[in-house]
Amino acid sequence: MRLKKSDIERLATHLVTSLITRQLIQPKLETRKLTEILSDVLTKNMEAEQAVEDETRRLMEQYRTQINAGQADSQRLYMMIKRQVAKDKKFIL
Repeated sequence: MRLKKSDIERLATHLVTSLITRQLIQPKLETRKLTEILSDVLTKNMEAEQAVEDETRRLMEQYRTQINAGQADSQRLYMMIKRQVAKDKKFIL
């Protein structure tokens, strides 16, 4: 799922505020700065996930003939390839 920048910023703000309110963290930075950092981390994670998805789709094209002929289950193959691509990129799904 692709989120807009404003949605990511709102999510980061909510998470930081909740963590501070519940006293789960004692920030050593300003709340605004902490929110910016978290927003950047979330954005980079989403970009990395998109790269895994793109690579998986590219690799799936190699098996298009077998899938169309009914020799391979597309959903199962997609998940197997995605897991391997994520592993190769050291991305945790």
